[in-house]
Amino acid sequence: MRHIRVAGFGGVIECGYKMVDNHLVTALVERWRPKTHTFHFKFGETTIILEDVQVLWGMPIGDKVVSGRDTRLTFPEQRLTRLTAELGNDFPDDASEDNCVRRARLSWARAVLAYIFKNLCKGTSSKAIEIYGPTMLLQLWAWERISPVSPTRSMEYQSGKAYGSRWNCHLSFREIPNYALSHYRSQLQSLQTYEFNWMSYFQVEDLLLECCLSGKDSWRCDTALIFWEVVEPHLPSKVMSQFGMSTGKDKQRIGKMNT
Repeated sequence: MRHIRVAGFGGVIECGYKMVDNHLVTALVERWRPKTHTFHFKFGETTIILEDVQVLWGMPIGDKVVSGRDTRLTFPEQRLTRLTAELGNDFPDDASEDNCVRRARLSWARAVLAYIFKNLCKGTSSKAIEIYGPTMLLQLWAWERISPVSPTRSMEYQSGKAYGSRWNCHLSFREIPNYALSHYRSQLQSLQTYEFNWMSYFQVEDLLLECCLSGKDSWRCDTALIFWEVVEPHLPSKVMSQFGMSTGKDKQRIGKMNT
């Protein structure tokens, strides 16, 4: 488990397994715009950013992209070969923490977000019948950011874990008719600015693990997200309100909502 955590996947395990609400995902896909890589609501645009991936799952942004060169191997074999080369064949069972970190600097946060974006874009096609990828993270993002679709948790966040782990508990949908597409469509259609949590993690930042904050300097960067052959744009400049950086009346509104 120690090696899994250092490699960047401890947070995924801590978040546990939750049944993905396909109707919620479908309603979000209907709001997705491939040209801007944002969800469109009445009040404007929002999107998933590297901050969400790292805070919720604790995944490293890292300094090495998850990619490789074309070979005669099958795609899964290429991935395994790449990871084996990154870790090294002589990786000892009793490797030190520093040794683990040096060999596990792949940018899994960028890879995950790139794959989410790719599948959101594919899901908007009239021919699409399902969406692939880490849709659990998409669901966690919606629960964190969009109040009308969030279930009620039975416990608060416990420091020492990835922030998404606070949803790994009993959830009550008493006030939300989950698994009802018409309900989610209605909620997202009428969503108001004050019902969107613009700065979801601001007040708990001091409680978060280092792995949830280590890439903070990259959260606001417009850059390319790479996962093997997948290349998608990361454009936080389109949603600066999610960093509390709006101006004028919008800045005052964001400040009031998060005090």
